[in-house]
Amino acid sequence: MRSILALRDDGESPCGHVTALIGQHLADIERRLTALRTTRAALRELAQRASQTDPDTCGSNGICTILSPH
Repeated sequence: MRSILALRDDGESPCGHVTALIGQHLADIERRLTALRTTRAALRELAQRASQTDPDTCGSNGICTILSPH
């Protein structure tokens, strides 16, 4: 907001700056959504493994098999 108001106060049209800021924010949101989708997929896989794992035998080797790479 400060940069937009500064442009306006200097007599310049802030529209180009606002458009660029909107583009930057949209790109940032897209990156975050991609990261969240990736995290969701990994967690769903772990949840599936957890639902098929017997807790009584899971850590028999000292390592939780749910978290072991497959």
